[in-house]
Amino acid sequence: ATSFAAAAIMYLYLPRTKTKSHSLLEKKPMHSVSAYQDYTYLFFILLVAVYAICFFQIFASIPQYFSRDCHYSEDVIGLLMALNGFLVVLIEMPLMAFLERSTGMYRYIVTGVLCLPVAFALLYFGQNLFILAVIYTLFMTFSEIFAMPFMMNFAISRPAAERQGQYSALYSIAYGIANIVAPSMGLGLAAYLGFHQTFLVFIVTSILTAIGFIVLSKNKRSGKP
Repeated sequence: ATSFAAAAIMYLYLPRTKTKSHSLLEKKPMHSVSAYQDYTYLFFILLVAVYAICFFQIFASIPQYFSRDCHYSEDVIGLLMALNGFLVVLIEMPLMAFLERSTGMYRYIVTGVLCLPVAFALLYFGQNLFILAVIYTLFMTFSEIFAMPFMMNFAISRPAAERQGQYSALYSIAYGIANIVAPSMGLGLAAYLGFHQTFLVFIVTSILTAIGFIVLSKNKRSGKP
């Protein structure tokens, strides 16, 4: 119902006249080739998908860990998840407004991705301590706040205007794949290895993902496409 309402509001109230955009995208288009031939971007999309699989454990396997191993009540688990949403609403927009003129896009992506192994390490070494579950939620939240907006920035600023649809579609597909894979992967590993060993898998995976973004950053600085 809310999706239909949003669509109706956009149809009724968004202006239909074309206006000139002053965005960086139109001032300086970088790639007019097909997104499927832009191998740097395809590597970026792979990294985004892997990052999202790790991040979406906050909604997939971690609540089960809190319930089964930590024996937290549903109310407590719900409050931890609500804390994530509350902090995103409170912090993300002001922080993005402050950082929007920054040129160090990859720096913030890598910072966000590296919050993930710290978060999973807190659970691995946490001994079911509730305060560490709260700190884990903080690190997951800051991972989302730093990484996701700048990933989106890269996705929409890389192509020329006529290729925006392809690039944006691939970016959406990365998150779609992650939404499908994250629950089955996280809970499947937990059933086979146990939660603590699963946390090690995601620690290593997220560190490798951060290294991948660092490689992309170095390629950009060296002038490679």
